[in-house]
Formats: sequence, C-alpha cells, structure tokens
Amino acid sequence: MKTVRAIFIVGIGGSAGALNAYKELLDAMPADTGMAFVIISHMNPTAHSQLAN
Repeated sequence: MKTVRAIFIVGIGGSAGALNAYKELLDAMPADTGMAFVIISHMNPTAHSQLAN
C-alpha cells in the first residue's frame, strides 16, 4: 500500500504593487517546503505587467 503525503496549498494575495514582496517571500523559502504556492494579484486589466518575467 502506498503512503499518501499531504501537500499544503498556500494562498498569497496582494495588489499590483506586491510583486517585489512576492519575490522576496519566495526567494526566502527553501525549495523543498512540500507546499504549493498560489499567488493572486489584483491588477488593472489594461496595465502592462512584469509578473511573467
């Protein structure tokens, strides 16, 4: 029988100006946290975003 390991999902939300904070937070996290991160960012639909970069 396989052992099932729980995966924690962490939701992080912020405004369009939170891009640097997202980067700082994720850069400080170890690669093997065992967590999945979902980032939700409020953005103006007509504004150009650097989020993909």
